[in-house]
Amino acid sequence: METSILARETSCIPSENPYHPDTFVQHFDVPIVPRVPLHVGQRVKILTLTLHARAPTADDTYTPPRYTARDSGVVGEVTRVRSTSSAVTEFIVQNENDTSPIIFACLAIQHIQGQTVRMSLWEKIVRQIIRPPAPERCIPLELDAAVIREDETTRHREATDRREGQP
Repeated sequence: METSILARETSCIPSENPYHPDTFVQHFDVPIVPRVPLHVGQRVKILTLTLHARAPTADDTYTPPRYTARDSGVVGEVTRVRSTSSAVTEFIVQNENDTSPIIFACLAIQHIQGQTVRMSLWEKIVRQIIRPPAPERCIPLELDAAVIREDETTRHREATDRREGQP
């Protein structure tokens, strides 16, 4: 079973693979809690989030963020964990999509055991022992964000056009 991960692109760097010089490593931040906590061995499909501009309200009230999600071209298995700080854990995904120039994806997510990540006792111990010193980084979770998948938007537009008699 494949889990869809909603993530924001943060950076893309060359893979420096001499056999495939035109390949990249894509970095993502995961602000939306996945349906299944991330763990090694999990099959994932990464959907890239694009933030919509927020329209100001007349009374300056808070409006939740709105995103459009589109396919990033990354689908594969989480192969390992790379710890970056006590608050953030990074998962490495090996991309199995041969048509994509991205060979690996790095998913950084706020570390909440059982909710955003699932680690065994052994993995938690190793994470604490060999965590490299790194500056603390925060990836806030957006629990009230509205996400519309790009393919759903296209299907809705096509259905509306058909109802109105447009091709």
